[in-house]
Amino acid sequence: GSPAKRGKGSGKSRPHRFFLCGGFSSEVAALGRGGAEYMSSISTGVGATQEGEPSDAGAGVAANEVLASGSLAAGASASAGGAAAELGEPAELSEEDLVRLRRLLWAWEAPEDDRRRWHSQGFNFSENPAFGLQQGHGGPCGVLAAVQAEILRCLMFGITADTDSATQAAKRLKDGQGEAGLPMPTIAETRMLLGEAMLIILSRACGAGRPVRVVTCSQAPCCFETSGDPSAQTRAGEFAIAEFDGVDDEARAYVASMLPQFQSASGVLLFLASLVLTRGMDEVKQDMDDPDSPLIGQFGHCSQEMLNLLLCGVATSNVFDGSKPMGDTGLTLKGIPCQAPVGYLTHLEALRYCQVGSFFKTPSEPVWVVGSQSHFTVLFAPSRDPVMESRSELLLAKAQRAFRAHDPDENGFVPKDILPMVMAELRDELPAAIDEYAIAALGANLETAGAGIVLWDGFWRAVSRLMTGASLEAVLSGPAAASSTATAPTTTIANRPRSDSEVARELQAQLDGVEVAPPRQPAPPSPSPTSSSTDIDLDLEYARRLQEQFDRGGGEEDINMAALVGSAAPLTRSDSEVARDLQLQMAQGNDPIPDPSVPGPSAAADEAAEIEAAAAARQGLHRHDSLAEEGGPRFTLYHFNGMTTASGRLPRLVEFCLTKRSDTDLIGVAVPLGSSGGINGGLDSQFPIEDILRTRWPGARMDWKGQAPPSID
Repeated sequence: GSPAKRGKGSGKSRPHRFFLCGGFSSEVAALGRGGAEYMSSISTGVGATQEGEPSDAGAGVAANEVLASGSLAAGASASAGGAAAELGEPAELSEEDLVRLRRLLWAWEAPEDDRRRWHSQGFNFSENPAFGLQQGHGGPCGVLAAVQAEILRCLMFGITADTDSATQAAKRLKDGQGEAGLPMPTIAETRMLLGEAMLIILSRACGAGRPVRVVTCSQAPCCFETSGDPSAQTRAGEFAIAEFDGVDDEARAYVASMLPQFQSASGVLLFLASLVLTRGMDEVKQDMDDPDSPLIGQFGHCSQEMLNLLLCGVATSNVFDGSKPMGDTGLTLKGIPCQAPVGYLTHLEALRYCQVGSFFKTPSEPVWVVGSQSHFTVLFAPSRDPVMESRSELLLAKAQRAFRAHDPDENGFVPKDILPMVMAELRDELPAAIDEYAIAALGANLETAGAGIVLWDGFWRAVSRLMTGASLEAVLSGPAAASSTATAPTTTIANRPRSDSEVARELQAQLDGVEVAPPRQPAPPSPSPTSSSTDIDLDLEYARRLQEQFDRGGGEEDINMAALVGSAAPLTRSDSEVARDLQLQMAQGNDPIPDPSVPGPSAAADEAAEIEAAAAARQGLHRHDSLAEEGGPRFTLYHFNGMTTASGRLPRLVEFCLTKRSDTDLIGVAVPLGSSGGINGGLDSQFPIEDILRTRWPGARMDWKGQAPPSID
């Protein structure tokens, strides 16, 4: 199962031959030109012959030959007389690279038990479900969960490393075959899926112009590092690195021939070494916020850097979207650069320790790695419904990313002079008419008076309308909360004079050449016994009207104070005036304080009016603490935990249904900047898996179909 290597200084080759079973499945045709070779290399029935003597294998096919140079030739059928094609040529791993690799994997002080558990884990499938990878030791669960997620993408959605057409397994899913609505692959198919999943992860990390590297070892199981006897460590010369220019049939055949190594003890470490060398050790360190941190963390757990490298191809240290500057330090925290093919949800977000970005929460396929405080499991769906989003949800995610990029502490505001940079990140969604002058006018309109900041609430209300076709004039003149589907009623005071900030915004807009419609004058309210028929005037309005008379040339003696004051409602008395009045009534023997147990004549009417006003104010608002209702959008999900224990615990696959909130138009309504608020909708969950699910679908309801909710540990 390992490539033969030329001994140093010997110059003599050691040829080996492999016998491979015939009777290949017709389903390998979906893999392309190398389908037969790929299937043959993972079939059972391996034998050996003497040098130069072909063996009579009966139903078998001609063997593949590993030459002394380490090159693997892809075998062809003897009856067809096919010629061998040369594959990647393995080279030895240098001692220097092996030492650097050890320090990148473990810290110096890592306990020996952590190393031992990693050296004891390979990629092995469970009996039920057939596609499930099982884990016998704590620690490598992050690698197993990531590979499991890719296996599910290949199995259900026909994903391949080179984006070929859908496989036969995906076709069976479409035809409704398989237990519980899921395709159940054969043993040979699971090995094909494992090899393809590994190549997908490697190709994602290699980057442009870099080869895919596969690390194997002639010693099985191998030992990368031990704190015990140094002689027990595998020498660098025993490791071989095969390079491939992308993923093709040659790479598939090579990986398939080496699957026994990856499925044996230390197989997970061999794959992790392949991933690190494919990305490049220097590049991995540059991806991290702390280049000195190891990929295998405390207690032997996978670090976030390792998980991000597996899921996204970059070893960044955070789970938010994009990057965030750390104030004026010049440092930048690096997160997820783009939409991930496999998602990530974590219990730490439900506990408010972090916030996962939309790139992880909405992957390209409905498959997520689920993280607890000590373990990783997998959540997936057989259909794409869980990742389908409405237009308003997509725009909200983009706006949140752009705003958070300049609000790293998530205070809910950005400086006004930063607004052009935020808008620049939304350029693809904004009308062409929104230029720098329009953005300046918008900033003047959104600025909090005297603070020089723009709040998220006002920003989203205005920008969401711009991104859906509203004109700048309509946004500046109309209420920012106006929605295309529902308008929340507002309470206004008739003939309310404009404030200084409103006057300033209008002047700024006029200077910028933006036409601003005059403010609408609300209709006067109907008179009621509890309110005056005249409006309350402000001191500022008195000053303006006095200034108008002075400007017309009238002297102080010509000012008609009766005209100014007589038309206004009596000014509200101050607290001191009310206190003096009460004191006077008490001195005269009157009781000015009514009995609170006896409601006044208008108390019931006032209370009813307040209830009616509160109900009206709630209409049209988007609720972020609501629960999913019966009959809402519903889809099926599966959770898989591959952990096994000596006490008899087995891998467990749980099917359940999730009901989420109804889709709501988010344009022009108040939406929080973060998603952590109201995720449970007021529900006190007893199961961590439910809290995790509600970080992705706030307020969701789960139907476990009579089963116990799955464990995430």
